[in-house]
Amino acid sequence: IFKRNATGGITNINYSLGYNRQAPIGAFTLLNPAWTSEVEASITQPLLQGAGVEFNRAQVLVARANQEQSVQGFQLVVQRTLRDVESAYWQLGFAYYDLYSREIGVEQALVTWRIVRAQVEEGAKSKPDLAQAREQLEFFRGQRINAMQRMLDAERNLRFAIGLPADDARQIIPADKPSLAEYQANWETGVAEAISLRPDVVAQAFAVRAAEIEVFRQQNGLLPDLSVNGAWTLQGVDNQFDQSIDRLTDADFEGWRLGGRYRRPIGERASHAAVRRAQLSLSRERKELENARHTAMHELATAFRNIESNRRLIEVQADRRRAAATQVEARSDLYQTGKTTLDDLLDAQTALADALRDEGQAISLYNQALIQWEFAKGTILVHDNVQVAESASSPINRKLLEDRRRWFEASLPMPKHCGRWPSGLS
Repeated sequence: IFKRNATGGITNINYSLGYNRQAPIGAFTLLNPAWTSEVEASITQPLLQGAGVEFNRAQVLVARANQEQSVQGFQLVVQRTLRDVESAYWQLGFAYYDLYSREIGVEQALVTWRIVRAQVEEGAKSKPDLAQAREQLEFFRGQRINAMQRMLDAERNLRFAIGLPADDARQIIPADKPSLAEYQANWETGVAEAISLRPDVVAQAFAVRAAEIEVFRQQNGLLPDLSVNGAWTLQGVDNQFDQSIDRLTDADFEGWRLGGRYRRPIGERASHAAVRRAQLSLSRERKELENARHTAMHELATAFRNIESNRRLIEVQADRRRAAATQVEARSDLYQTGKTTLDDLLDAQTALADALRDEGQAISLYNQALIQWEFAKGTILVHDNVQVAESASSPINRKLLEDRRRWFEASLPMPKHCGRWPSGLS
């Protein structure tokens, strides 16, 4: 029975039983046959190479780091899935905005065409005016067909993201209202959360830690192999087996020994090469961590700018849509009284349809920017109330999971949406 202790030493307890029978019997033979029972307790402790708690825990720490990398890798996949699903959802919402704007254009163009047709029948307008109005109507009808196709494509993209079949005779219609409230993103908080919570950054930090431990382990191999050992033995010898056990328990025959060993190869080329490989691996992992943080900061900056710019764009497009609606109403009244041309009315209707579409696109991009901001910070799981649970197969594992949960919950606070949620577009 042997056990390696935390400092690298080996404690060993051994029991051996020997039997010896000689023929013919010599003049100096005391026992024949001879049963020999022996118990030995020994310990061997390295002093340089392989010694120390840190060195002997290194492999366990590397295994934990590899496990954490796997966990963080899985969380990254989950976070990307959530981001892609929500982005596809809001893209589908914009597709319905786009379809709605084309339908508005068709309705207005149809009303205008009927008015012009009646005027042509009355002789107030000519056939070119009727053809122009018909061309506007067919233009919007064609755009509506294209918008319908884009809506179906967006629905299929969402189906693909959430694992639904491409077509199951059911229509997916976004039911959640998009966020129009102004969100005040905090850059400093975002940077701190991205560095400490993003799975790709955290996983690479564990990879750096594992590489550092490996360098430490390989550097330990450059030390001389110096160790000490000691042993204590009890023996029992008799011509009968049970009597040899009795003599062993009487502890009449005991012995001990102390020893040491020093060994060091000349040149140590293999050890130096292993250290160099470990150092190169550490440099590579550190560069990967630097690149992961660099990528995270750029993604965070892009989301930060998109939130602000798209929020302002919503306000601009809303003002544009209201102005376009007022223009259509005024142009329509003026056209009825003959104070404006058909060209001006048709242009105003086109501008209104485009303004509706562009406003919907701005709303969709704003909500996608909010999701990208949460993803760039690494907080999208908390934002979407999604948890990744691991199997707790032992009390030790459960304690580790509980410690990790408390650390995560005690991390930087989540910023809240501020502002009011409007009941609808005005």
